[in-house]
Amino acid sequence: MSVSGTITKYLSQDEQLKALSDLIQNDQIEEILNIFNATSIDFSNDEKLAQLLFEKIKNKLLKKLVALESDGHLETSLSEILEDKEIHVSTKLIAKVPYLWSHFETWISDRLMGFMTGNVRKLFDSEFYTDIVLRFVDISVSEASFDDSQVSEFEILYYLHLLEGVYLAETEKAPLSSSSLDNILVPLLGCNIELLASTCSKLMRWRFKEINGISMNDSGFDKATWNCMKALYTDRNIHGWKQRNCLSFILRSLSTPNIPPHLVAFIKSDDYWLQVQNALDHDIHEYRKLGLSILKLTIQRLTTGFEAFQTKYFSWKPEEASSILEIWKKYTTLYEIVALDTALNQIQAASADIISLIDDALLYPSWGLIIFSTGLKVSMESVRKYMVSLILEIQDGSAFSSNIAILTERILPSLMEAHYYNTTDTSCPHGERVTMFVCEILSQAENALPIVLQNILQLLIKEGASFGPSRIYISLGILNFFQVTHSNVVSLQNLAQIKKLYEFESEDEVFDTTIQTIYLKFLFFIHPSITPTDWLQTIVTHLQNVNGSYRYISPLIDLFRDVAVSRFNQNAVEEQLAFSIGKNPTFDMLATILFDDKRVPINREFLLELIRCGEEISTHTNAMVTLLSNLLFQKCSNEDYQDGYLLTQYHGFTTSTWNSIDITKAYETLCKDFSGEKFKFFVAVMEKVMESNGKDLDLKTGDAFKLLDTISEYLKNYQKESFKFKDAIYGAYFDFLLIFLKTHPLERNELKQLLTIIAQNVKVDNGNYTGNLSISKLSEFLLNTYALPLGSQSTDANEISRHILQYMCFMWESLDTERLVLKERKLHFSIIQTIFNSSTLYYAAKGDKELANLLKTSGLSIIGHGFSKRGFLPLLSSQLCQFMKRYGAMLDSEDANYDWLILILFKCFTQPQMNTNIFNMKPVIAHLYDKKLSIYYGEKHCLYKSVYGISEISNKIFTINALLLTTDIFKRQFISEVVEETNLLVSKKRIDGPEEMERLALWELLIMCRHAMKSINLPSSITNAILHNIEIDEGSPLVRIYKEWFIAYELAENYNESTSTPNEDYVFNLLIDHSKPVLVVSAEKICFLILKALKLKGKQDTTRLLDRFICELVPNATSNKPLVRHFSNSLILSFWPVFKDMVLNPTLKSILGNLFENSQRTQIHGQYRSGDANIWNLYDDLTLTNIFGGVIRKITDHEAPYLSEETFNTYLLDKNLFEIGKDEPLLWLRKRSGLEVVSQKTASPINAGSQLQTKSGAWETVFDIDNKKSHQIVKRSDLIVVSSLVDKPPNLGGICRLCDVLGVGLLTVQDLRVKNHPQFKNVAVTADRWQPMVEVPVDEITKFMKSKKQEGYTLIGLEQTDKSVQLDNNYKFPRKSLILLGTEAHGIPGPLLNELDLCLEIKQHGVIRSMNIQTATAVIVHSYTVQHL
Repeated sequence: MSVSGTITKYLSQDEQLKALSDLIQNDQIEEILNIFNATSIDFSNDEKLAQLLFEKIKNKLLKKLVALESDGHLETSLSEILEDKEIHVSTKLIAKVPYLWSHFETWISDRLMGFMTGNVRKLFDSEFYTDIVLRFVDISVSEASFDDSQVSEFEILYYLHLLEGVYLAETEKAPLSSSSLDNILVPLLGCNIELLASTCSKLMRWRFKEINGISMNDSGFDKATWNCMKALYTDRNIHGWKQRNCLSFILRSLSTPNIPPHLVAFIKSDDYWLQVQNALDHDIHEYRKLGLSILKLTIQRLTTGFEAFQTKYFSWKPEEASSILEIWKKYTTLYEIVALDTALNQIQAASADIISLIDDALLYPSWGLIIFSTGLKVSMESVRKYMVSLILEIQDGSAFSSNIAILTERILPSLMEAHYYNTTDTSCPHGERVTMFVCEILSQAENALPIVLQNILQLLIKEGASFGPSRIYISLGILNFFQVTHSNVVSLQNLAQIKKLYEFESEDEVFDTTIQTIYLKFLFFIHPSITPTDWLQTIVTHLQNVNGSYRYISPLIDLFRDVAVSRFNQNAVEEQLAFSIGKNPTFDMLATILFDDKRVPINREFLLELIRCGEEISTHTNAMVTLLSNLLFQKCSNEDYQDGYLLTQYHGFTTSTWNSIDITKAYETLCKDFSGEKFKFFVAVMEKVMESNGKDLDLKTGDAFKLLDTISEYLKNYQKESFKFKDAIYGAYFDFLLIFLKTHPLERNELKQLLTIIAQNVKVDNGNYTGNLSISKLSEFLLNTYALPLGSQSTDANEISRHILQYMCFMWESLDTERLVLKERKLHFSIIQTIFNSSTLYYAAKGDKELANLLKTSGLSIIGHGFSKRGFLPLLSSQLCQFMKRYGAMLDSEDANYDWLILILFKCFTQPQMNTNIFNMKPVIAHLYDKKLSIYYGEKHCLYKSVYGISEISNKIFTINALLLTTDIFKRQFISEVVEETNLLVSKKRIDGPEEMERLALWELLIMCRHAMKSINLPSSITNAILHNIEIDEGSPLVRIYKEWFIAYELAENYNESTSTPNEDYVFNLLIDHSKPVLVVSAEKICFLILKALKLKGKQDTTRLLDRFICELVPNATSNKPLVRHFSNSLILSFWPVFKDMVLNPTLKSILGNLFENSQRTQIHGQYRSGDANIWNLYDDLTLTNIFGGVIRKITDHEAPYLSEETFNTYLLDKNLFEIGKDEPLLWLRKRSGLEVVSQKTASPINAGSQLQTKSGAWETVFDIDNKKSHQIVKRSDLIVVSSLVDKPPNLGGICRLCDVLGVGLLTVQDLRVKNHPQFKNVAVTADRWQPMVEVPVDEITKFMKSKKQEGYTLIGLEQTDKSVQLDNNYKFPRKSLILLGTEAHGIPGPLLNELDLCLEIKQHGVIRSMNIQTATAVIVHSYTVQHL
């Protein structure tokens, strides 16, 4: 018998106290606990003894604290506190003895108060401390009697864990009184130390019933408590954990029998429901669960006697309780399948119900928006995409005004994601829908319009550097709203936002032009309160952000004039502008042209600004003339020449103005006092004089060259940092030379000197953008003037071309090495145009190897950049086409090597381009601009063309045109080169989409070139290579089609009726050998194509070939190879109508006729496609539209590139070289019905109210906030499943999961360590955390079953034996059943079978006589569960 047992049984009360004292002295705390558990000893009168016991316990706890602090692993130590035996005994004893609890509470309270006193500023924000903390406790920092400077945060957390241990040990019916601690713990929920606040929140689970009880009786405490909760919510954005503490407290309070008065008042407020909404819309899954549980419990509690009330987010009417409950049940179910247990199939099934939430009269729209918002946050991309499609189906745009935060922080940013912006031709369906969506929201916003507009504009500012097209479509939605509703609502605050929008610049000019134009058009819809000054200042801000350029605003000037006249009170304009006139030349210029303000000072800055704008005001022309004259004759300072060149752009100057200028005198004046700005001004004037056929510059060429020395000397005064200025001056010099040389022919030595000057500048002196651009233009002029082929100086011309190409290729290589900057596009285009000048191409083609290598290297580089750079490929192919048009007929040398040119041609044609939305959107946005924003119409004003040139697709047409312009010799060499040097015949990878498209494009060019060759044939080596390649395992069915086409064409062109050729014999050998069915089909197809083509052309008798083909076709129609048999029967459908008149033998005619009729009867859609769908016309389909995609579309359902009739008619320069053909969309095959991707209409795919799946619980289920043990929240049966014989972790994981789902009382495994196995975890998920499991090794199964037998269990085996009982509806399981599972391979061993009361077997009806162990277990356990749970 234990010491405690002896004491309680044999000693009196006094003797027990004496013994207790001895135990205390000896630190036998566990024995003391046993005594108090066994008997009720009252030692309250012996305070000395009680105090001694408390001190002993306190000292033990403090020693543990010191030991834990010295351990170093503080977080781990805290988690293991309650597992320590001494601490566990001590806390149980404190909970057991009221005296100990009273002193313990005082001790802990003092420590906590002391810590709070010494750390007020660290723990609490000043407002929270003043408004909340002081309502619970009285803390005076200045008069603190407790020095807590030595108390650490870890020590406080230790005390809180001790407190949790005491609460856990509480066993009395009456709870421990803890009011002083409650007053400390509640405000600590809002402290700024997360771990401390979270620990206090966990303690609340043991106290919330008592706290609620205090609240019911103490109004002051109740008010302070719920003010604290409101403050926690307010601080959620800074300290997120405080929201969780608040939500947890609310949920616990709602779970108590009585709801405190201030919680009732809170529920009736806007803040409460807003807090629930924010929890539901939280990014963290746990917060959503808390929010949903609060929502469910709150509405359920409303039915217990709440009076009617209404808030901004929720209304309650007792008379409508049943309807309200019904809609909220539906809402919570929908919320679960979207936000908690996300399942796309369930969301799709519930789509109509989800959308209907927006329109439900009993549900405020903001609740429905929360479901959409959470759906956009899930990790599954497919769900996010589907939710986006649902959002765009919502008809009531006003709903989005109910929660603007969700609209602008979640919905619109999701709609702006780049991957949604896919394109079709010249449109972007998603973008257009987004525009409509934004327009509808604004149109239906009503009173909320100002705030909605402000928030959308703020979103555009926030996303100012994001995907350009998405910003364009949203901005266009705003503009459409303004235009459709004629709403003049742009406020002063909106103008400030628009100014910010002007700051963002897109790297792409198409995007920038479009979005800047939209933002400018916003200014047409200003509110009447806007003053002219505010309005003009906004325009000035735009101009400042685009470096003073009027390229965006100039097309809109007339529209701005209309606004200036119609939106402002003209009588007040003069007074309103008075304070701003004369301070900024840009503002002054706008005031002049928009409001015709006459008070503007006419000075140099104003005049130049007027020129930049492109406006002509006749009254200012005299001032312009005066300024021009002063600059020409240097009657002004050097500073006045800054931007003086702009004067030449003034439209008010006439031809006579420029003709009156003595350019020679102006040059002499310049040379006397040279400066960079003067020189730029002079060059601009000189160009205008030359354009007006004015007097020529009287200057020798040598002197023009020497001017460079003057410039170089002048530029020595400028530092490296001024490279842009130096570059501008060098650029002006080469512009000067270009103008000068147009009227001053060069001698041979002068030309060489010039080329040396240019090369020096490119490689040494400058080599920057402006200079290089001017050099490139000058070089093109030199090539077109001094390097033309066939002239008397062709040798010199060749040398000139070589020199120019050398430095131009150097220029390109320098750009390529650094990075091709998008804003230097003009230079890129100019270099390409100059390098691939017809002259350089000609000399390279005529044998200049150096030129050929330079062209090849730079050409391949340009083509490579064509992947991501628009305009490169069309420009390059256009240059090649121009060259072929001029000199293509001269490429007729059998010995010439054109491989470099052939390489450039086919690489240019086959080069893929970036398939990203940002790349594909450029022509779409340009088209949008032309149709909806530009005030001009026609090809001349096409935005895309002005930025990039002609369409990218023109590249292919120009390349085709270039090839067609070549000689047959060149075409033959082209075919040979492609066959021998590319992957045309054999792919590098068997399955590779981009490579397939590349090879397909090469075959298209080959077919075209072969048909275009009229005078010569292909070398037999090339023909044989292609013919024999048919046997190669071809991974691309599209490429195989073109191989068959090419072979059929060659055989048809060389057909001989009198005797067969070796190539014909080769094809028929393939037709006979059925070991490779694919080859038989190809050969059959080739033969039929030849026969049909020759017959329709009527070229010659084909009887021999027809007889030979029929001899193979008939047996093939009955082949044992399905592919051969099906295709042959299919081919009969095309063959017989064409050739039945040529078959004279009656027997053969009958056979073929029967085959035809049978094929017609068995031509069931979906079994095989008809022969017509696999066959095309060999000759008739030799048109450009058919070669380049048309045939593919007619005989397959693959999506292949197609060049349309319109495309050829638009870009093909020589339309008589090859028949273009027609588009034949009616003959194109579409995707078969079984393979089509059905576009689901999301508005109402399924009737609302359909049955919905929910995994996380029904309406009555709430979140288990306190993580109770599974046996506390799950009703489990008495069933025991013994799976100790099962040894495969995946099977055990599955069994564990289904046992937990079906409420099994106990599961055994042979080794509990299996729970850590990755395969077990993958299947079980987290079921092992909830399913009760014990370890029963294999050799202890018998012992375990016998022990359960003694407890009344029936031992059942899951096994097929001669005495097994069939598991069906008639079998009744005893409540206490133990089911033994066998091994996966051999079932239950014999010795264990003998221990069982019976065996059950599952009735089977199929061929297989066994089940997977998981499946069998599921069947038997489910059968038990339906009977007993």
